[in-house]
Amino acid sequence: MTIKYALNPNKLKTGLKNSYLAKVQSIGSVDLEGIVDRICFPGSGITRSEAKGVLMELNHAIESSLKEGYTVNLPFVKIKPSIRGQFLNSSDYFNPRQHQLCFTTSPGKSLKDLGKEIKLQKTHKSPKKPSIHQLINKHTNEELKELKALLVVEIKGSNFRFPKDDEQVGVYLESEEEAIKLQMISHKNASSLMVLLPEDMPAGEARFRIVVRYQHHREMMSCYSLPFQTL
Repeated sequence: MTIKYALNPNKLKTGLKNSYLAKVQSIGSVDLEGIVDRICFPGSGITRSEAKGVLMELNHAIESSLKEGYTVNLPFVKIKPSIRGQFLNSSDYFNPRQHQLCFTTSPGKSLKDLGKEIKLQKTHKSPKKPSIHQLINKHTNEELKELKALLVVEIKGSNFRFPKDDEQVGVYLESEEEAIKLQMISHKNASSLMVLLPEDMPAGEARFRIVVRYQHHREMMSCYSLPFQTL
């Protein structure tokens, strides 16, 4: 088991000058369905409905225990009620406008021991995925409505980064039948670019796909626009 981490500049005022802090690079998240999948492995003899039912009952038992004022102390987590906010004096009372009842959590013994079993691997910071926010027809300076041959389109978004020596990155126009790499006529910054649509347009519907690759990363990342009708 290995967890990857990257170093980021320490922006805390109390930190050492020019120091760095580690940030774990998560590979994703696991929800209730994902936990059920891990419980109901082949040969476990446990059905999905049984596993989900037990987990839901566990959740209800934890909630009812906390409502009654108990501290919940499980192998993997400890949960206890606490109150946020300051009281003016010893005669002051709880006021929902000034105070808040919340629940603090800390790792249980099994999680504390788990950290000793996991290896750490230093890596580069995971880049943010590109995203498309707006497409503009530069002939009319209005929101793009349909695709026409030789139309200039401005794409606004974030994290548009294209290494010059990488032929795979760029902007593509994709239909069900084909993907056409578009000519990029302007790339002002990481949040704006302009492309020229081809003379031979694909029939039917097509959408834009932006493919990027970041320095020190082998994997490419991409994002899509909504589909447009081609004319």
